[in-house]
Amino acid sequence: MNFADAHDFNMGANFHCGAEVFNYPWDTKPQLTADDSWWYHVGRGYADTIHLYGPITYFTDLNNGVTNGYAWYEVNGGRQDYMNFFHHCREVTIEISDANIPTAATLPNYWNYNNRSLLNYLEESLYGVRGLVTDSVTGAPLKTKVFISGHDFDSSYVYTSLPVGNYHRYLYTGTYNLTYSASGYYPKTFNNVSATNHTTTLLDVQLIPHPPEVHGKLTYANTNNTYLANVTVLLKDSTGTTVATTTTNSTGDYSFTNLVAGMAYTFDFTCSLPFGGVNSVDALAILKHFVNLSILTGIYRQAADVDNSGTVNSIDALMTQKRFVGLISSFPAGNWTFTRDTITLVNPLNTHNLKALCVGDVNGSYLP
Repeated sequence: MNFADAHDFNMGANFHCGAEVFNYPWDTKPQLTADDSWWYHVGRGYADTIHLYGPITYFTDLNNGVTNGYAWYEVNGGRQDYMNFFHHCREVTIEISDANIPTAATLPNYWNYNNRSLLNYLEESLYGVRGLVTDSVTGAPLKTKVFISGHDFDSSYVYTSLPVGNYHRYLYTGTYNLTYSASGYYPKTFNNVSATNHTTTLLDVQLIPHPPEVHGKLTYANTNNTYLANVTVLLKDSTGTTVATTTTNSTGDYSFTNLVAGMAYTFDFTCSLPFGGVNSVDALAILKHFVNLSILTGIYRQAADVDNSGTVNSIDALMTQKRFVGLISSFPAGNWTFTRDTITLVNPLNTHNLKALCVGDVNGSYLP
């Protein structure tokens, strides 16, 4: 399994004894694979070639040398199904002898019976639809999912292999609609792609990168991480110019698309939500921070600077207490503060979550 994780196999076989049959997936369930017709075609070619070169009675078990695994008997946790399902490979189990442990002297015979069939099986790796998937701008190879609409299910789709970007999609004769998708790129679909048995269809694909985007959630910095809806989020460039605005939805989600790669952006906010949460506990916490008994950090320190002086001191604690008892009705710093983040977009898709507090609510007690 570790070896399979380290290599992108697209076709394989494992050899057993105990029967004489080409055993194709699935072993673990009665549901046929998306490529059952291809599997039977390949298996029939393997067995029929043996019948040309081997003894007349050799490799004739079950359906004259070919069987679906589950139709023969159920196996759970086998390597064949593991490789097909989890690694999108095409692996088969080939049983080459009725004897569980053939004698050493008979092994050359089994080689002579099977070697042409094995070469045919290897040659199948050159057929079907295959090619390279690259970035349309840079030409760099891409890790890409190749999915056939109306055909693929049960993990039958395949991926390209890096660092080359090559893919191999083995198919029975027919026409197929292939969709190529990669993170950060617009998907591309090719309709009515022809595949023919024992023939190669070359299809190189270039995917167009889509501009970077950023999305995330805005939540209140309390223990519940309460979603903040109806807050205007502004995105500004390095000059401070607002380049995009959006409003958070009912679950605090925001998103910006069509941004510039490598550009540094900062967030700003407009909020008209009700103020709350400030009390004498917050005033005490601010004072403790001032005298170094308990340090506030991050957005909690931002919320402590109620007089908007750039520092946290006893004046902030006093103003917080005054607002709590109703002696003042506002802070110089306003009612709300938000994380003051700057991000540079390197990847096409970016997740960046944001936090907010009411000014003075340094213990995050408010439930907006």
